[in-house]
Order: sequence, then C-alpha cells, then structure tokens
Amino acid sequence: MRLVRGAEMAAIDRQTIEEVGLPGAVLMERAGQQAAERFSAFMSKAGSERGRRVLVLCGPGNNGGDGLVVGRYLREAGWEVHCLLVGGAEKLRGEAALYAKIYTHLYGPPLYWDGRLPLEPFLAEVDWVVDALFGTGLGREVGGLYAELIEKVRLSGKPSLAVDLPSGVDSDCGKVWGCALPALLTVTIGLPKWGLYLEPGRTLAGQVETVDIGFPNSLTRPYDLQLDQLLDRSLAQSLLPPRPRTSYKGTFGTLWVVGGSSYYFGAPLLACEAGQRSGVGLLVLAAPQSVCQRLGTGEWEFMAAPYKGGHLDLSTLKNYPWWPTVENKVASASIESPWPAPSALCVGPGLGRQEETGEAVLELWRKLPQPAVFDADALWFLAKSEPGPAAGPRVLTPHLGEFARLMGVEVAAVLADLPHYAREAARRYGAVVVLKGNPTLISDGERTWLNTSGGPVLAQGGSGDLLAGLISGLLAQKVEPFAAAALGVWQHGAAGDLAAQRLGERGIRASEIASLLPAVFK
Repeated sequence: MRLVRGAEMAAIDRQTIEEVGLPGAVLMERAGQQAAERFSAFMSKAGSERGRRVLVLCGPGNNGGDGLVVGRYLREAGWEVHCLLVGGAEKLRGEAALYAKIYTHLYGPPLYWDGRLPLEPFLAEVDWVVDALFGTGLGREVGGLYAELIEKVRLSGKPSLAVDLPSGVDSDCGKVWGCALPALLTVTIGLPKWGLYLEPGRTLAGQVETVDIGFPNSLTRPYDLQLDQLLDRSLAQSLLPPRPRTSYKGTFGTLWVVGGSSYYFGAPLLACEAGQRSGVGLLVLAAPQSVCQRLGTGEWEFMAAPYKGGHLDLSTLKNYPWWPTVENKVASASIESPWPAPSALCVGPGLGRQEETGEAVLELWRKLPQPAVFDADALWFLAKSEPGPAAGPRVLTPHLGEFARLMGVEVAAVLADLPHYAREAARRYGAVVVLKGNPTLISDGERTWLNTSGGPVLAQGGSGDLLAGLISGLLAQKVEPFAAAALGVWQHGAAGDLAAQRLGERGIRASEIASLLPAVFK
C-alpha cells in the first residue's frame, strides 16, 4: 500500500473534488462513517465493562467535520455520544459547517468549549474519547485551548481513538508538535501516512487501520511500485525470483562474501549462511586463512578463497582471476582457478579497519562492475573518503550510527526525519540504501519503502551480517538491486518474527534466524 506525506494526501483530496467532481461533503460523510464503524467494532470488542459513553473532540477544520459525522453514526449505532467543539461554530467552514448543522438538527448543538467550562467532571463521566482535533494539515506547535484540552484528556486516563492521525503528530515524520494525544486505535483516511509508522507517532497511533472512502485509484496509485510503499508480505511475495524446473546451480549465480579478520571471524560466516539460504547457486568465502579454516566445522557447502595475509589488501584482490584489469574489464577465471567469478559480492562483514583494507574497499567500489552490498567496516571506509561513482550497482546497509557517519550528521537529526535522510543518502552515493532500524527503510533516492516485519529478536550481533548476505544472494540471482534490498529486508524481519513466534524473543541466536529463511521463502 502506498505511503504518503500530508501534502500528497491533500493534493489527492483536492484533485478528487476539483477534477473528478466528487463533492467534499461526500468524502467527509464516507470518512466519518467508515471511522465510526471501526471505532464501534473496536469499543465493542473491548467489552461492555468499558461502558458506552463517548466524547468526540472536534477541531475547526475538516478533521473536526469528520468527527461530527463520526458522532452521528455512533449515536445511530446506539452509543451515548457528546461532540465537543473547540472554540465555537463560527470557526467552522465548508463541509465541517454543513455537518455541524446536520448534527444540531438531529441532536441539538454540540458542546462548545472555550476554556472556561471545567472539563474534569465531564471527562469523569465518559468511557471513550474520539480525537478529531487535527489531521494531516498540522504544521505548528499545538498551544492554547488545544494543548490544554489534550493535557486534560491525557490526565483523565480515558482511552482515545483517533481520526486520521493522533492530534499533535506530524503526518510526514511522526514527530510531536509540542503535545499529542495517544490513541489505542487510529483510523486513517484514504492512504496510510508516514507519521503513523515512524516514532514517536507510531507508538502514539496504537493500532492503525486504513479506510477507503472513494478516492480514485488513478489518483492514489496505491500499487505503483515507483512510489513510497509499506513493505508487507504481499508486496515482498511479488518480488520473489522464479525457480525454473530446468535450473542448475549456474542459474542462480555465484556469491562472494569478502570479509573477516583476526578479530571478527563470525560475521562473514553468518553472511555466508544467509547468502546460501537466499537460494544462490554457489558461494565463495574470501577471508583470512584462520577464518576459512573454520569451514571444516560444518559449513561444507561453501568454497574458500583465503587472503594472502591476515587482512584484505590490494594484492589479495589482484590474486583473484576475476579482478578487473586496468581497462575495467573482468578477466575470465583461468582453467586452473578453483574459484568461479562472482555474480555479486557482499563486502564488509568483520573486515577490520587496516589502512590497506580501506584501499582495497575503495578499489572494489570504483572498479568492480558486479552488483555488491557494502556493509559494516566497508561503510566505515566509505564514510572516511570521497569514494566517487561506483562501477556497478551498490546496496548500502548501515545501522543508524554507520548511517550518521556516512552523512556527517548526528543520529538525533536522522531520527527526526528518517525518510528525508534515507533519500538523501541514496542520491549522494548513487546506491540503494537500507537504513536499518525499527522500522527499516529502503530508498533509491526517488522511492522509499518502509518495512513492516521484524522485531526485538533481531537486536543482536550478527543480525546485520545475515541481512547483508541475504541481499547479496538475491543480487547474485539477478534480482534488481532495489527489489533485492526490499525482499531481503522483509524476509530477514519475517524470519525473526517466525523465530520469536516459535521460541520467544529472548536467547535466539542469529544463526537460528538464518535457518528459518527457507520456511519464510516457502
């Protein structure tokens, strides 16, 4: 499902009214009706002990108009409802004013609150609060009567349900404009908003449900994969590469994992494990001899291409027959070579930070035409230098700290607007960027997808190595880089979810998560 910013949703709303000709009053009626149905079902499921008295908080804009429609439909469904309008009816415009008249004709005027009426006794008498104060148009600090009202509702402890967005939450990045009203359920209108899936908006929104109120698909383009999307199971499934019945191991490519050092021997092995679980045809580990020797303890399916020394350097690269010549052409492997040329590479897991290693990493970036994932220490070297244009497709997989170093900013700045920085990093490096976290974002500079799988079980050493190996394995199978990154991210998270479901969230090792990847693919 397409993920939108506030301005995009407003443009779709405006085009539907002005160009298509669907009246705004019809859209507001549908929005209020759909939200009321979801709220009624949610409150009923909570049990009769919660009570059936509902207070609907209405702002002066379209969100308040939605709230008045919600109040009407809840009343018709048998709930005891009071609508409270902040300020007065004279502030209402357009469709919101129309629905205030309809509500008044049927049930009498809404309650008008200007700050003088004490609300605490009234709040003590209700069981639920519906928040229809602000929607996607909020772009300033919440203050005055609205801040006072939000604080009073928060202190009352009454459960809140939100129309479109919890009031006070920024629709684009999830930040809070001064104060916000937490919700147990948010019913968002038309398309999901970025701010509902980024912290702190994600936590404040509670459960999120999106309702269709009749915006034409030609305007919303909900399934256009060139636009921002929520990455869910069905979207990930559409990205799966085929497995033809006539396949052989060459069909699915050869992955080289380049990593490892005397301090970090587990990281490249985990990347290899996930790469193999991706369905790749052949896998070669390029690592120090001390790491390659560990393959004899169980990873019999991997091939080993040991470094000459204890860490990666230029002389090691030149020892591999597929290394590009000065004309930037890939040499064919000699008949004596035991190593097939790579279809894709995973560069960085456990690599170490020796100066000579950095030189080799930059050469790989600048000269290697095959697609490659750059992870871990490889990112450290990219951040230290100006790598310039890459010779082939690249996927970067930084966690927040690595990402901030790549962009030369503080982590707090990144967290304040994750989509913006993900897009900027992709443009700066000319790569697909996987900004790891909760949630994880995938961006190519134009579109940015937000992943919906995964949880705390992935918060451990080795988890990122699995992801790098998995994406690299998909690249080796000729999956387009953005699709490989998106599919790998979702599969990785889903394997973590499956592990948590079967075993719980504590004490699961990264290698055990890798073993569940085939079940997730199935």
